[in-house]
Formats: sequence, C-alpha cells, structure tokens
Amino acid sequence: MKRKIVAVLTLFALCLILLFGSCQKSQDLIKLKEDTGAILQKITNYQFGRSREELTNLADLVRSVKKTPAAIQVLENQFTGFLNSDATPDSKLFVCKQLSRIGTEASVPTLSKMLVTERTSDMARYALERIDGEKGKTALREALATTAGKIKIGIINSLGQLRDEQAVGELQKLAANNNELIAESAIAGLGNIGSLESVAALTAVKDKVAPHLTSAVYDAYLLCADRLLTDGKAGAAQKIFRQLSAPDLPAPVRIASLRGRILAAGDKGSGIILQTLQGKDAGLYPTAISCVKKLPKTADISAIAELIPNADAATKVQLLTALADFGDHHFAKFAVQAAKDGDGTVRIAALKALAGLGDEANVGLLTQMAAGSGGKESETARESLARLLGGKVDQTIIAGIPSAEPAIKLELIRAVGSRDATAAVEDVLKTTKDGDRKVRVESFRVLSVIAAPEYLPQLVDGLITVEGVPERKAAQKTVTTVALKIADPNKRAQTLLDKLPAVMNVTAKSSLLAILGKIGDPAGLPVLREAIKGKSAEIQNAVIQAFTDWPTDAPMNDLLNVAKTSGDEVQKILALRGFIRLIEVGSERPVEETVKLYRTAMDLATQQNEQRMVLSGLAKVKSLSALNMALSFLQNKSLQQEAELAAVQISQNINQEHPQEAKQCLLKIVSSSKNENTVRRAQRVLDQMK
Repeated sequence: MKRKIVAVLTLFALCLILLFGSCQKSQDLIKLKEDTGAILQKITNYQFGRSREELTNLADLVRSVKKTPAAIQVLENQFTGFLNSDATPDSKLFVCKQLSRIGTEASVPTLSKMLVTERTSDMARYALERIDGEKGKTALREALATTAGKIKIGIINSLGQLRDEQAVGELQKLAANNNELIAESAIAGLGNIGSLESVAALTAVKDKVAPHLTSAVYDAYLLCADRLLTDGKAGAAQKIFRQLSAPDLPAPVRIASLRGRILAAGDKGSGIILQTLQGKDAGLYPTAISCVKKLPKTADISAIAELIPNADAATKVQLLTALADFGDHHFAKFAVQAAKDGDGTVRIAALKALAGLGDEANVGLLTQMAAGSGGKESETARESLARLLGGKVDQTIIAGIPSAEPAIKLELIRAVGSRDATAAVEDVLKTTKDGDRKVRVESFRVLSVIAAPEYLPQLVDGLITVEGVPERKAAQKTVTTVALKIADPNKRAQTLLDKLPAVMNVTAKSSLLAILGKIGDPAGLPVLREAIKGKSAEIQNAVIQAFTDWPTDAPMNDLLNVAKTSGDEVQKILALRGFIRLIEVGSERPVEETVKLYRTAMDLATQQNEQRMVLSGLAKVKSLSALNMALSFLQNKSLQQEAELAAVQISQNINQEHPQEAKQCLLKIVSSSKNENTVRRAQRVLDQMK
C-alpha cells in the first residue's frame, strides 16, 4: 500500500514539474513575442544613416534564441508579418537578413510575394538563398516566368548560387534570350550549378548565343569542370578540360583548362606538365610550371627538373622556383648547377631555391657566393644560408670557421648570427682576436645575438683588451646587450663592477663606465660618481655619457652639478644636454617641479641648441606654467619658432582644464606668427576646441 502511495505522489510531482515547465516556456515565448513586436514597431520607419541601436537589439534577440524551434517560430511569424506591412525598405532589408539566419520554409510564401517586386526582390532573394529546403528553390524557379529585367537576372543568379539542378532546363532556354544580360546570367548560372546536365545544356546553346557571349560560355564550361572536380567527378571534369585545350581556342581558356587538367590528374599531372613544356606553345609554360607545387608529393617530377639545363633563362628561373616550392631535397643538384649559370637572374633563382632544397652539403657553395662580388647574388646567398635546413647545417658552418680564409670566415660567422646558432659561442669568442678587422667586428656583433649572460666575463675581458675603434664600439654594444639579458636589473652591472678596479687602461675603463649608463643598474651610480672626480677628461666624458644614458632621472643632479661647475665648456654642454634629457625621463614628479627644472636648464643654456632642447621638452608638459614659460620666449627671434610650436602643443594639451588661456594663446599665435605651418596647426587646435 505504501509503495502505491509513493508511486502516485511521485507521478503527481512529475506532472506538476512538467506543467510548471510548460507554463514557464509559454510565458517566455509570450515575452519574446512582446519584445520582438516592440522592437519591430520602433524600426518600422528606419532608414539607413539613422541610429542602429534598435537594429542591434533585434540582432541580439535573434542570436539569443539559438536553435529553439518554438522561439524561432515566434520570431518567424513576427518577421513575416512585418514584411507584409508598410514598413520602410531599409527596415525590411534588415529583417530579411535576420530571417536568413533563422528562417524556415514557413517564410517562403511571404518572401515569394516580395520576390517579384523590384524594391523587395533582392532582399527576398538574400533570405531565400539561405533557407534550407526545396520550397525556396521552387519559389525562385516559379518567379522566373513572371519576372523580367533586373529581377529575373537576380533570380537566375540565386538559382546558380543554390546549384539548383532542376533549374537547368529553364536556364538553358534563357541562355538564348534576346536580352543579352539575361542570357549571360543564365550561362553563368549553368556554370555555377556545375552538373553533368549543365554541361549538356551549355553544349546545346554554345552555337546559338551571340558571338560576344562565347567567352561567357567558356567561363561557364570551366566553372562546371571545377564543380565536377570538387564533387569527385574527375573523369567528367578532365573531359571538359581536354575539350577546352584545343589550339584554336583563346589563350585564357587554354591556360585555365591546362591548370584544371593538371589538378584533376593527381600524380599524373606531372606528365601533363612535362608534355606542355616539351611542346611549342611557350605561352602555356608559366602556367604549367606554376602547377608543380600543387602536385601531390608522391608525383614524380624528375623529368621536369631535367629540363632545367637546356631551358631558356626565364624558364630556368620559373622551374627553379617551382622545385623549391615542391621541396624535394633530391633536386638540390639542379640548383647547384644553375648557381653557376651565365645569366645572373638564373644564379639568383638557384641560390633562392637552395634555401628550400639544400642541406649541409651546400654550405660551401652558399658561403662562397655570399663572399663574392657583393650585390644581389651575395645577399641572396646569405639569406639562403640563414634559412638552410638540415640537422647538420649549424655544425658544418661552425666547423668551417677556424680554417677559413677571412672573407669566407666572415660569412660563416655572419651565418651563425642569422641562424642564432648558440653552439658557436666559444668559436666566435676566439675570432674576436682574429687577424682580420672585419672578422673581429662581426664576431662581436654576432656574440650580441648568440651569447648568454654566462659569457659576460669573457666578453668584458675582450672589450678591455680590444684595440681598434670599430672593434671597441662593437664590443661595447655586445657587452651592453648581453648584460641586459640578465633578468634581474640589479645584477646586470656586477661583472663590470668586479672587473673595473683592475683596469688601468683609460680607454678601456671609459668603455666600461659608459656601459654602466646603458645598463642602468643602481649599483653602478656610486662608481660613476667616484670616477668623475678623477682628472682624466676621457673618463669624465664617459661618466657624463653614462649619466645621460641612464634609464631614470637618478643622476640628474650629478649632471646639473657638472653643467654648473665644470671648467670644461664641452663637458658643461654635454652635461646640460644630459640634464635636459633626464628631465623628460622623470615622468613621476609633479609637473610644476618639471617646469622649474626646465627653467633651471634654460638659465644655464648659453647656446641655441640647448635652448631649443628645453623648449622641445617643455612642449610635452601639461601645465599652465609651462605655457607661460613658452610664451615668455615669443619675442626672442632666435627661439620664436620653437616657442610658438611649444605654446601650440601645450595649449592643445591643457585646453580642457584652461580653455580661456589656451584660446588666447592660440589666437595670439594665429595673428602674429610668420610661420604658415605653425599658424595652420594653431588654427586646427582652435577649430577642435569649438
């Protein structure tokens, strides 16, 4: 008895759940209908160019229903009702686009009515083309009999896009229509349908169309063949392509058909390419060759490659490019042979091809060509050496460095860098002491790419002992680059700081001190401040440069002190320039303090270059006091142009906070400046403010 009671109660509960769920769904659908109706009411008079807010709301609503059949039915009913109303064409077009996303065959009757009216035909077709089922195609076919002109042409295009095979018979009739636009559209439609029936229809009408529509028939034939090929009917496609390869047909047709024949033949396409290249129609050569890369990798193209030695220069270039695209290393020998050709364009093509075809066996040739007379050939050989594939390429390049003559060694080292061959670090460290200056410079340059921070001590030692100016510059840059690879900014200067005390050579010491500035490790500042107290002008200059290069404004006061107190005029100028640069670097300070610093710099500046630097930096300060400072130099003829430009830029930056002052400044410049560019710029800012 208890079991029966439990069962009854369970069944009752399930009924309640189902009933509640059904009620909930009904309420949701009612709300969807109300929401859709409200939006449709708002867009009834919509025209392009007006606010799209409600259109967006409608599109979002359509997306939200996803594929729920009941919700789609609600929307579809609302949309078809709207399309039957007196709404504007623009609003109906938008609704048709939404209907194309969720519509079913239930919409076809409404769309069919719109299909035969010029104002609504295109939008109806847009929806019909995207609604699944046969009813849409039937509606389009039926409309052909009752329409004319542009409407008929549009319907023909839709039937073609839908690949409606049942429309072939009617399109065949229309292909001979007196209206040439209709005839041309019908021919194109048959091509788009791309069935065997379409081919038969085109065959039946090709001799009946106007002469100038013959090319449209050929295009349709080719499109049919492409469709058939895609549909897995390669034999039928090949038959068409062969028919369109007749020598009396226009060249574009023969070219397109050749491409189709090759692609349809699969592995056997290589035979068609070979046959074409052995023929007398040179106009087909480029197309045939371009299809090599589209062949299956199982295709045998050996016979095609063997044509290279006896081909003309243009064909050689094309064949080499095709071999490279095909990517079979067995054909590298043809590129090697062509790299010695008497024609420069062939040699360049061969060198390019080796990047994809070659391996470690071609390192020697590419290196020799790179080290040659220069120009495009050397550049191409270098690029191919950098891209050369093969597991032993890096090993071969590195192994060749010690015994190579200078020109070859230079290229091998350069290749190490372009290939990022980190295994070569030890070998390249040795060549920094090579007898050839170019090799030494290139070695340091490459080490900046391939050396990890663990090699920093050796690189610093190399910098300390280097002698030539080019080598020193390269070594200095390399040490800087490698030091910056250290993740912790507070550890980047440690190696330099450890080495510095023992360095007696002034030039070497100056190099290390200058690097400290580019590294920006705070631990280097005390060392720099101590070093500038010495008597060596070279070291003092290096420290000033280091302070100037510092990534923050930490050494700004050090530079200011030099600018104020140094007895060396050059050092004063260099320090002042560095000070001006660091004012801009320190972006965290209050703007009024920045303006004060620029005033200090201007007071110290005795030359126009530094004064212009001040105004250039001041222009970036968003402050009324900065504007007033810039305006104070408008009467200075030597600085007037820079002051005007600074004032315009500052006015633009502060016009929201200080509109009156900015406007007065700009009006003044517009009325008084003699520089047309400055006046135009000031006027543009004024116009923007309005």
